[in-house]
Amino acid sequence: MFTSNFHTNHMIVSENTCTSCYRHCNRNAILESPTGTGKTLCLLCTSLAWLASYVPDSQINLDSTAEADLFSVHTSKPKVVFASRTHSQLAQAVTVLKNTVYSSRNISVIGSRDQLCLLPEVRSLESNSAKIFACRVRVQTRTCDYFRNFDLKRDDVVNTLKANGVVDIEDLVTFGKSTRCCPYYMSRELKTDAEIVFMPYNYLLDGKIRRLYNIDLENAVVIFDEAHNIEQVCEDAASVTLSSGMLASAIEYLRVVCEVVFSLTVQSEADQYELQATEEAGAFVGTHTNLSAYDISRAGEDKLSSLNLERLLSLKGQLIELERLLDSLDVTEEGITKPSDFLFDLLGRAGLTHQSKDFALQTVEEVLSVAAAAESEYVPFRIFQNSWCIFSYDSTLISLAISL
Repeated sequence: MFTSNFHTNHMIVSENTCTSCYRHCNRNAILESPTGTGKTLCLLCTSLAWLASYVPDSQINLDSTAEADLFSVHTSKPKVVFASRTHSQLAQAVTVLKNTVYSSRNISVIGSRDQLCLLPEVRSLESNSAKIFACRVRVQTRTCDYFRNFDLKRDDVVNTLKANGVVDIEDLVTFGKSTRCCPYYMSRELKTDAEIVFMPYNYLLDGKIRRLYNIDLENAVVIFDEAHNIEQVCEDAASVTLSSGMLASAIEYLRVVCEVVFSLTVQSEADQYELQATEEAGAFVGTHTNLSAYDISRAGEDKLSSLNLERLLSLKGQLIELERLLDSLDVTEEGITKPSDFLFDLLGRAGLTHQSKDFALQTVEEVLSVAAAAESEYVPFRIFQNSWCIFSYDSTLISLAISL
């Protein structure tokens, strides 16, 4: 199981540590060894060896076949989650695993759209958050060729990848390009029944990311490689930045959206009145020639009209009040330090409370979803009679959503 250049004492320590960790539920173990002594390889091989023997060992004390069958139904096989600080470190771990007898086992490498997305329009967006929202819209509207191809060939693609053995991020991207299937959704599909799932620290430690990628740690053995970096990652996961520029930009963005939605609402009512008047005059609806019917902006108006103007105005008012409260703070060049209760009180006075934050986030996500859909269609929307704008995908609003 181990290569010949392992030091015997390190082998013993590694095996004993892993055995102690695995055999006793809800226990933690720390393995410390000098650089280059094969900790990563030892952890990976020991984990897979333990998984291979887990089910038989668990049923040793069962007396009958019926009891064993009943036990197997109600006992799921654990999953091993292997986390490291960066994608490059994970790639090294996967490469190490490829050179072992476990190279044919089912594994999954969880990566972001930064590494896995092949669609140029999404890849060109600045932030990972913007890519997430843009991807969601294209998947929901089935306007991404890579996702559609993957969805049509899902079983064949997954079976081929499993037959190829251990695959890393680079392998997924290469395979995705050759088959024109989405590597990101390949990795998510492989995660379903993988024995070991590789992912960066922050995917585990940041609750928002964990929920986003639907990462369930129940009945899982979690291994943190290079664990001395965990403290900094935890600090980053618990920290957010909301700049005055970001806030001002989000307010301006919402102002434009409110004007667009209001304009469409008024126009819709006017069109309905005109149509009703025409019908009452005895004209044929089929020959009714309304200029708005030929307006290229109509293609995306239904999406915009679905936005709730009252909620948009409420969110804009909350952000304006938050901006006013922040501007009223007496901040020196050295900054200002307050207890955490102060922040909750400040947000509460702006109307952003634990009870209302879900509505605020839902409104932001709806705006971003509509914006991404409009941008993917390259549709200009009329604001006023002689004014046009492109309903662009604003990263500041995304940053605001993350901060909230």
